[in-house]
Amino acid sequence: MEGSFDAKVGATGPHSDQVSTCALSAGDSGSEVGEEPRGYEAIAWNELRYGGRIHMCRLYAHCSDDIYMLDAFLSLAELPDIDTESVKLLLRALKLLRLCDY
Repeated sequence: MEGSFDAKVGATGPHSDQVSTCALSAGDSGSEVGEEPRGYEAIAWNELRYGGRIHMCRLYAHCSDDIYMLDAFLSLAELPDIDTESVKLLLRALKLLRLCDY
């Protein structure tokens, strides 16, 4: 039906449980590698299974949630190890999805 209206979304936009909690930093530019956004200092890198590898590529992450998501994904995949180029690629893919509102 053309012009249909989703009652869940409403006139004010999507409800908070329908959107990502990852917010852009004020200094976010279009560059591939940016400055370290606030919040990365709170990450317990030694508690993440792949924290050492991800820490080396942390500037490619869009937000700190992507670091936790990547660590969980890699843990579920049960990889014995991963190189930094693969970590960088996966963080860039997550950043692309975030910027496309996925």
